[in-house]
Amino acid sequence: MTETGFRRAATWRKILKAHGQSFLGWLNESGYERQRLELISGELSDFLINTLRQAHSYRSDAVGEFRTRIPEVRACCDDQHV
Repeated sequence: MTETGFRRAATWRKILKAHGQSFLGWLNESGYERQRLELISGELSDFLINTLRQAHSYRSDAVGEFRTRIPEVRACCDDQHV
């Protein structure tokens, strides 16, 4: 406890510093991270397909435009400010 009588909140950074390696081990062993990423990628894939189908109905170049933008998007994937 601090002088004011309140405990300082545990931040994600503090938790990872104290338990990061065991957490990463658990993620790897449990398969939880992979399951969630597969779920997210499936949902994203369905969303993109449906959106492109709808867009194609009123803009014939939608799929081609999307395809040409992929390199720009991938170039920004590691940019934390985007």
